[in-house]
This record gives sequence, structure tokens and C-alpha cells, in this order.
Amino acid sequence: MTEKKSNEMNNIEKKHLTIMKGNVFQPKGTQYRVDSLSSLVDLVKAKGDPQKTVLFYYESGIDVVLDDTIEYRTKDLAFFSFRLSPELEEWNALMNRWVTQKILIDFLTHREPRELTLVDEVSLINQLEKLKLATTIVGDYQYHDRNNFTVMFKVEDGEGSATLPSVIEVRIPFFLENKDNFSKTIEIELELSKPRSADEKPQFKMTCPKYSRYYREAVENEISKLKQSLSGYLILAGANEIARH
Repeated sequence: MTEKKSNEMNNIEKKHLTIMKGNVFQPKGTQYRVDSLSSLVDLVKAKGDPQKTVLFYYESGIDVVLDDTIEYRTKDLAFFSFRLSPELEEWNALMNRWVTQKILIDFLTHREPRELTLVDEVSLINQLEKLKLATTIVGDYQYHDRNNFTVMFKVEDGEGSATLPSVIEVRIPFFLENKDNFSKTIEIELELSKPRSADEKPQFKMTCPKYSRYYREAVENEISKLKQSLSGYLILAGANEIARH
């Protein structure tokens, strides 16, 4: 082979190698999705490194970059989302909507013992049962204090009254993993809709004006536990842009 042809072949090989380098396959990192905070801690301890791992927490969950120094491929990531407890989801299902006496009574009948703190569910159900017989609610409600009001009503053979709480306190786990170690006392306001005709029955609505505050406090509690379990790791407030895309 002549020297000229040899140089041409070398140039072709170099060009070919350059083209191949530009199209080389970039391996993808591993993505983990965990269902509990304890599993996330176990994963970080097994796969992470205090010098390389970064955790980001925000309103709805936690993102983890297990090795922030990786540049030759996409990074290994882990994701955890806060999930409400079944107890709180049951209360939320009745929040912010008008429901009948029967629906509210059925709901209260299936509460766990000592779930209600200011008033027990049995006495509350008994007062609600009284209103089943009412034909007409008389006048405005009489408020005794911030927690109770009395409803006067007529029945077929006379008059009656029922005293209902305007505020219900419920102590339940907030997030799914709080079953044994963290429960939150939640204030729920109870409203009564006065019937507009003899054919209508009273309806009730439960609301929780402080829900956003309770949620924030529950998240702060989870992050506090996370920091205790992963002492020495970098844990920051805010979502990671790499993990979100």
C-alpha cells in the first residue's frame, strides 16, 4: 500500500471513530419508587453516600439523587409521595358537601373507638337521631359556646330539641405510615342546613378550615424523622429539576 493510500485510510478511520463517538449509547440511571418513608431511608443507606446523595422535599413528596457526581449517564433517582391515611381519606370523602342525616349517622357509626375526642360518637348519633322525627325546625340555632348549638324543632305530638357540636375534634393518623407513631388532632366544623319546606330534611356539612396547616405540620413531622434517620446527608427544601423531568 502506498503512503498516500495509507494516510487516506487513517483519515477515514479517524472520521469513522469520531462519528461513532458522537452516537455512542448513553446508559440510563435507575429509578426507584418507594411506598414508605422507612423504605426510602433503607434505600438511601444501601445505595447512597452522604458525600454524593442529595434529598429534596416538597409539599407532596421527596426526590432523591443517589449520586450527584455522575456525569456520563443519567443519574440514579428515588421518589416517595406522601399518602393520606385511610382514616383521613374517609373523613375527606364527606368534607365540604351537604349530606343527609342517614349518611352522617352511618359514617359516625363506623368510626374507631376514641376517634372523636370532644364528644363521643354515641352521644352525637343520639342527638342526630332526634332530628329524624322533626317535622319543622323552629327559629334560629341557639349557640351556648363555640362548641355547641341547640336546635329546636316540632314533632307530630309536640316540640323537642337537639344539642349538636359546632366543632368536632378527631384524632387520627394523618399520613399512611403514621399509624403507630404520629396522630394529629383535627378540628372539623359541623354545619346544619335548615329545611326550607315541610318535605325537606335537615342536611349537614363538615369543613376543615385549618386543613392546609395540618398538612404542612404533618409534612414537617415526616421530614424531621427523615433528618434524624439520615443524619449527615444533604436534605434540602424544594423539588429537584432533574428528577421532575
